[in-house]
Amino acid sequence: MKTSRRKSYDGMVFNRWRVAGDAPDIDGRRYAVCTCECGVTRTVILDHVVQGRSQSCGCLRKERQVGARGPRNPWKTTEIQLVEKYYPLGGANAVAKALPHRTIASIKMKASILGLRYVGYANAR
Repeated sequence: MKTSRRKSYDGMVFNRWRVAGDAPDIDGRRYAVCTCECGVTRTVILDHVVQGRSQSCGCLRKERQVGARGPRNPWKTTEIQLVEKYYPLGGANAVAKALPHRTIASIKMKASILGLRYVGYANAR
């Protein structure tokens, strides 16, 4: 009678995964219950964890994306009010004077989303 001995990975850490225990095999693949550093617990293919093909629950990818693009800079209500006030008569340049941290392109995009059109001082009544 042949008995197979499996190496125990319980408690071992691979990248951001900590192996918490074994899970049932599926289609000949060995699975393990793993907990990510961020607190998420998942059942993962053990070979992928050990070989580094699975490094986290997805939190690492999200952190890398934010780091590459910089922090997200959502529009505040007061900024939107300034766009609504200045854009129709003064255009993006007038808004840029009030909001120097915003680019002309982002101001034009926000005005477009808000449905605003540049009329200009000459055409104003």
